[in-house]
Amino acid sequence: MTSEPILIIDDNAQNLKLAKVILLAEGYDVRTATDAEHALTILAN
Repeated sequence: MTSEPILIIDDNAQNLKLAKVILLAEGYDVRTATDAEHALTILAN
């Protein structure tokens, strides 16, 4: 299993949840954001 980080950006909560569940099951380190500003904040940390 991998622990590669993945950032998913989508304004649809259902899409984020589905993608997160699938990728977590594959062992990825999943982060989510609902807009570009939030994504940039996550990437800065």
